[in-house]
Amino acid sequence: MISRSFLYKRKWVSLVILTIVVYFTHSASIITLTLLLGCFFLIKRPIHYAISIPLYIFITFIYDPSYTTILADFFEEYLSFGIFESYAEHSDRWFGEDAIREQEKTGIIYLITFSLFNFSLFYLGYLALKTKMDQKILSIFNVVTLGYIMLHGTMSLELWHRMTISLQMFYFVPVGYIIYVYFEECRQPGNHYAVQFKKHFPFGMAFILLELLRRWAQFIFFKPDADFFWYHFDDVLLPQELPFF
Repeated sequence: MISRSFLYKRKWVSLVILTIVVYFTHSASIITLTLLLGCFFLIKRPIHYAISIPLYIFITFIYDPSYTTILADFFEEYLSFGIFESYAEHSDRWFGEDAIREQEKTGIIYLITFSLFNFSLFYLGYLALKTKMDQKILSIFNVVTLGYIMLHGTMSLELWHRMTISLQMFYFVPVGYIIYVYFEECRQPGNHYAVQFKKHFPFGMAFILLELLRRWAQFIFFKPDADFFWYHFDDVLLPQELPFF
């Protein structure tokens, strides 16, 4: 997130420094950063919902994740270097049949409610950006869209799942922008995108809020062992107790 602020300001030295920090924090994170930068420089328009929604339906309800296992041989043969070396050495574990986790497959009710959330996000996000374009929001919207499209197709593959989660975790940005545009920018009677956005906002926003409430309900009622970090400050090693203080 910090590196993106330097990207918007065209502070290339700071961007490179933080890219190095990202690499040495977790080398695989460079893949996520590359996709973020790629969307910023290469995709100049919001991904149309006529493309994103059909792709999402195909990946979520039709595509078989076992097809992705063909990447095991590809990684082992062509990417046995640098940050990919450890993944190539254990390609069957990360990309092969051994990587498929049956317990990660989700139920149909979850798929339907989550899909309605994504349809609304793709549709309203596109209309919001066509009503008022913002290049900063544009790149994040496209990243989130690609992340959600890939998410369920890789749900049962641990490594791919972790990579797609890192893309769609920025969903709060387009959601916030959708709300902003509705209240501040959609009073444009001559803009048919604004008219369409204003007309469908309540319906689509209802599905977005429903999914966000479902996530909170799932956390509260179905994960009894879950807790907040700040309830356990006394259990955490204080800075003055660390050897180097």
